Amino acid sequence: MKFITEDDLRTLFKQAPLECYQLKPGERLTPGARQFLIDRGVDMYAADARPKARATAKTPALLALRLEGLRLECLLAAESLLATDAALANALTDLSRQLALLPLALDGTCALADLCIQPCAEGAATGDCIDVSAGWLALDNGRTLLTLAQLRNRVALLAAEDHGLAEGQRALLADKLGQIAARLSQLLCHASGGESCPTQH
Repeated sequence: MKFITEDDLRTLFKQAPLECYQLKPGERLTPGARQFLIDRGVDMYAADARPKARATAKTPALLALRLEGLRLECLLAAESLLATDAALANALTDLSRQLALLPLALDGTCALADLCIQPCAEGAATGDCIDVSAGWLALDNGRTLLTLAQLRNRVALLAAEDHGLAEGQRALLADKLGQIAARLSQLLCHASGGESCPTQH
């Protein structure tokens, strides 16, 4: 008996994404390999053995539209900041790329690298220590701060909604949207002049 491992499947995926995978006689999948295929929506059944009521792994159309809307908002924010804060504009452009690839990652047709998120020095959830207030209206970069806060809020709202996804897709979406929200919180903290966690003061 030959066991096909997750590493074996990852090697195959690097060569070309799979839409279906059929075991040869004498082969079995390890639990990790089976979950790898499930998470990517790969069909593991022969045509005559496929279950009749198999859930689709495609990203729901409404979710794809919502992710595209967030991507466009990131690009609009980046465009408005390009002349005054190129670094922040580039960071938002990077987030727009993450949002563009997320539906493909949910469909299992591409891998999406994790964002590099620095943990809060005080151990608080990223962004919990940032208070959004009307006082920002009087600041020179108040519009930037409110734009970042609004983007973070929309990402959090999308993460909180039920999109009817399979378990693996749901976990992936929550993880990636959580990373994007955390990155927006970091950008918000930096744009508000924070060099360290506000809870230290």
